[in-house]
Amino acid sequence: MNIEAEKIELLKLILETEDEAVIQEIKSVFKKQELDFWNQLPDSVKVSINRGIEDVEAGRTQKHDQVMQELKDRYGFNS
Repeated sequence: MNIEAEKIELLKLILETEDEAVIQEIKSVFKKQELDFWNQLPDSVKVSINRGIEDVEAGRTQKHDQVMQELKDRYGFNS
């Protein structure tokens, strides 16, 4: 069975279950994957990510178009 067929089969099983413990166990698998990914990142990357999140939460952001225009102006790009 290919991965897409496996996903469909899992979705069917999830939709059919009324067992909340099964749902919670599935959620915990995904949460564990997220944590494992985070733990594998170098500390410098974690610091940068957290700084970026803090900047967004504090409203210290710029629109993409504005940043691109500043770069074009600074480096003389014309497009």
